[in-house]
Amino acid sequence: MGAGIPRWSQIVRTPGAVEVYWHQPREVPALGTQEPTALRRPGTRLFVRSLEGTEPFTTIDITSTATRAMLEGFLATGVHVRHSLSWRSHGYGPRRRDTLTIRPLK
Repeated sequence: MGAGIPRWSQIVRTPGAVEVYWHQPREVPALGTQEPTALRRPGTRLFVRSLEGTEPFTTIDITSTATRAMLEGFLATGVHVRHSLSWRSHGYGPRRRDTLTIRPLK
């Protein structure tokens, strides 16, 4: 379960940007587990599309409490419609800082 779905902790290491189409809360299994009963963490699944439009729709699972808190208002109010979400990260481990930017699409 969840195999092949990128995790926020994996993609945030390189800057990127997507358009968010939909989101849903979900329980995310630990990395590398296939068991349906494996330990799960509360998370958010984003259904996104690359801004370049070269890739098909994909999903991103987010379990980071800080990132989920930053996105909470953005997603709950529907502001994500016709907006892009871009990110970059500095540092590693407990010193990692993610920067999220929300902008209208051009």
